[in-house]
Order: sequence, then C-alpha cells, then structure tokens
Amino acid sequence: MSARRTILCCGAAHLDRRGRTYDAAKLGVSNPGSVFEELGGVAFNVARNLAHLAHPVAMLWARGGDSVAFLLAKAMAELGIADHGVPIPNAKSASYTGILDKSGDLIIALGDMAIYDAVTEDHIEAGWTAAAGVRVLILDANLTEPAIRRAVDLAQRDGVPVIALATSAAKCRRLIPVADKVQTIFMNKVEAETLSGVGAGGDFLTELRAMGIRSAYVTDGPGPIQAYDQTGAASFTPPPVHPIKDVTGAGDAFSSGAARALLDGADLHAVLRAGAAASRIVLQSDEAAPASLTPDALAQTIAAFERTPSQ
Repeated sequence: MSARRTILCCGAAHLDRRGRTYDAAKLGVSNPGSVFEELGGVAFNVARNLAHLAHPVAMLWARGGDSVAFLLAKAMAELGIADHGVPIPNAKSASYTGILDKSGDLIIALGDMAIYDAVTEDHIEAGWTAAAGVRVLILDANLTEPAIRRAVDLAQRDGVPVIALATSAAKCRRLIPVADKVQTIFMNKVEAETLSGVGAGGDFLTELRAMGIRSAYVTDGPGPIQAYDQTGAASFTPPPVHPIKDVTGAGDAFSSGAARALLDGADLHAVLRAGAAASRIVLQSDEAAPASLTPDALAQTIAAFERTPSQ
C-alpha cells in the first residue's frame, strides 16, 4: 500500500435541510409535510462514506464562525476524520435546503453557499500543508476556479492523483481549467451535458474525451451509468430500488463507492457496480451518509447485482 494513506476530501461541509410533502406537491401553495436537518455537503458526505467504509480520511473545508461549524467539527472528530478546516471567522456556514415530494424525488433546492467563495488559494495551501501524507485528493466544485486550480496544482506537485466531483450543473464548469489534470470526474448526465457543452441529448462522452478528461463516470438516476477510462468504455443499469426513501446523497454515495473501488485497483466494470451499490444503500436510507454503508453491506449489494441481471 502507498505510504500516502489519507484520502483528503476538499470542498463542501454544511447544514442540509430537507422538507418532504405528505401528498403530491402543489406549487404556489402551502404543502403539509415534515422538515429534517442533518450535516452534509458533497465533499463531507463522501468523507463520511469513506470513513464508514474503513478508509483513513481528512477534510479540507471552510470553517465558518457559527454553531454549524462547531457541529461539523464535532462530527468529524466522532468519525475519526482528520479536520483541516480553514477558518473564515466572520462568515456564516453554508446550507442546502431541498424540497422533496412524497416519493422522495427532489422538487427544488436552494444553496446558501457564499462562504465557499471566500476560500482563497492561500487557504487551500494552508490546508494542504496541514494534511501531510495525502494518498488521493477528492475535490468538489463548490470552491472557486482559483481555489480548485491551486488544489490540483499542489496535488500534481506532490504526485497525488485527483478525483473531481462535478457537484451541480451550475458549478461543474469550474472544473474545465483542470479537466485534463485530474484522474477521473464523477458527474450525473445533466452535469456531463453542461460540462461538455453539448447540451441535452448531445454526445457528451465523445466531447469529454476531447476535453482531455482521462476517465469519467456519468449517472442518470435509475437509468444506465456510463463510464470510460483508458482501457475502454462500459455501462451498467442497476436493478430498480423500491422503495426509495430519499435521493439526497445518492450521487455522493456513488462517488464514494466508486472511489473506493478505484483505490483498490478495480477495473471499469467493478467500479461501476461498487458505485451503484453504495448509491443503492443510501437510497434505502433516510440519511445522506448513513452508517449502514459498511464494507460488508457494500460487498453484499455488489454480490446481489451479480445474481440479478441488469435491467
């Protein structure tokens, strides 16, 4: 095993609020429902998942000056995640508010994430220096382009591979300046169409390759997961999940399971199944990064895929 053992997750760590309607959602009126809060953020969800999967993890994040930052630091300590938060003392911690319908599908979401724009290149360098012994950098696109470039440059300088997380259609294009410097990018179909610039229905895989992206994994909800790397291309359609409790965190779980398989040296097909298995476990949970995502549960779900033909 490499001497660089720590997986450094860099990016979002914040408060998630999710409202869910009891009946079919109606826009423009008040809907009876319930509200649930938990800690979240793309990079933090991935960090928690990897910690549950028994990997040593560190977190480089924007530490605000409020109670949410305290709760985030406490959660990291409880999970054994090394905390390399960079202080932004006068800033409010970020938050994500999603509204789901009764089936668990997202209706609309609001991200209050100004604190991430305050993370500078100097902050990134300070956090990187503190997180000595990094095996791989997993980076989400919540940070600004200069901060993302600095993180990737530091990783390249130290010979550390980078896995990028597209994060959202609104932010994924921040990865364009580093697209040919990262080892792989995880994204959903809308993000792939946006990042590649082909638009809806376009041949995003061809364009992603043309951009110099060496490896990409593209999810599409319950549809086929498409991927390519330097060995070729593959796709996998996992069996349907019934019932789905909550879609929040499913994409982060895919990235977590797939990243774990990549670190273990798995081939393209095995990586697809590991990501889909992790996502399935989260879809069946009320939490975005549940403790039920264990090595045994992941292995059992992957094994079940092998017994059930792809749909």
